[in-house]
Formats: sequence, C-alpha cells, structure tokens
Amino acid sequence: MSFLPSRGWNEERLQLTSLLISSFQKERARPQHTRAALAMAQPILIQLIRAGVTAGVHSHLEREPDSVHVRDDDGSSCVHWAALCGRLGLLQHLELHGAPLDARVEESGMTPMHWACTSGRLNVVRYLIDAGVDIDAADLRRTTPLMLAVQYHHDVLLAWLL
Repeated sequence: MSFLPSRGWNEERLQLTSLLISSFQKERARPQHTRAALAMAQPILIQLIRAGVTAGVHSHLEREPDSVHVRDDDGSSCVHWAALCGRLGLLQHLELHGAPLDARVEESGMTPMHWACTSGRLNVVRYLIDAGVDIDAADLRRTTPLMLAVQYHHDVLLAWLL
C-alpha cells in the first residue's frame, strides 16, 4: 500500500481504504448486465430517488402511498437515499407522505443524518436539524453524524453540528 500517504493514516483507515479500492475494482470487473440486474432489484421508489426523477417519485407516491416505507435489500429507507444524494425536495416530499426522518438501517443503526454527513449534504443536514432530528444519534458502532463529518472532511457541516 505504498500509494497511500503515511502521515495521519491509522491502520483502520488504511484497511478501510484498501477495502473500498478492492470493492470498486470488483464492481468494475462485474459484467454490465449483472450491475443492471442488481439495480433493478432495488425498489422502484429508491431507484427514482437515486436518479433524481422528481416527477416519477411524485407520481409513484400518488399511486402507491405506502411505498414511502419501502426498504432496499440492505434495510435502507427512501429517506436514507434522499439524504445521501442531497435530494432535499424529495426528502421534504417523503416527509409529507409520512416517511420518518429518523429511520435507522437495522444492520448498522445509521440514520439519514449519518448518510447526509457522509456525503457532505449541508442542505439536507440543515433541514434535518430544523426538523428536530437527533444530531447526536449514534449508530451501532457508536459513530455520530459529527464523527462522520470529521472523517470525510466536510468542514462546513461542523458548524451546523457543533
């Protein structure tokens, strides 16, 4: 792993980076038709949110209002994906349809606030704070959204989380 900087990198971070690189290489090696099949396995509402198809999300929720509570294979909610992708308008629309803003992924305990902090989505973080979401919620590894903002160098988020 000589390609990684040595200063400021602890063993855990080196292992995580190595794992991410390995995962990325495996994903790139996977045939295109297999990647498409995996994407199709996700609920349609989550696919629409990830793609940012606002009109599609609106019409889907009109036809199937209960789908707002759908989860993907990993247990992540629509709100998690909207937070990760920075889709504030869709996040607000999901909330209006009854989606909980503090939903947790069962296996990790992560909330949409964790996902927003991972990807540096200031607009989403501000909205979630204003909506009263617990900014100190820890996941199953006792990681808070603040810790994720620090880990991923999203310095602008720190002012909102402190």
